[in-house]
Amino acid sequence: MTKNQQIINSLNQTREKRKSQTCKVFELKLVDNQMNSYQKEFLKRIFLESKWLYNDILTCNDLKTYKIQNSIN
Repeated sequence: MTKNQQIINSLNQTREKRKSQTCKVFELKLVDNQMNSYQKEFLKRIFLESKWLYNDILTCNDLKTYKIQNSIN
């Protein structure tokens, strides 16, 4: 097989696999008094960055070509 044919086969297999996957949402309850300050700050930061990402995706014109830019060096 040529390299291009292998890539096409791999993409087709991935598409088929994703057809059977289902999205799941988990709701969690976090107990504030059982977390240390690092854990609390980490959760706040993750929440903030997820809002930034969500807003960035909403402002994007073409979702098919949207890529997350990693600014961490």
